[in-house]
Amino acid sequence: MRVLNPEELVPQLVVSSYLCGYRVRISYPLQWGAPTFDAGDVFGVMTAALVALVEVIILMMWVASLFLSFTIVSVLLQ
Repeated sequence: MRVLNPEELVPQLVVSSYLCGYRVRISYPLQWGAPTFDAGDVFGVMTAALVALVEVIILMMWVASLFLSFTIVSVLLQ
């Protein structure tokens, strides 16, 4: 009975960096099986993206109001 080496079970591409001397192992695509899909995860990510979009819009409006208020104050003080 042949004993398998773990490196034979998981083929990997080895890329060497000559600058730092590190070795980076990049695995093959679909090495751990096909990707899974869950609709609940998709809706969660879409909700997070929508919340982030609303936060950015509110932040931009707040910064614009600060800029305008400083501009008006500087004009009035002249």
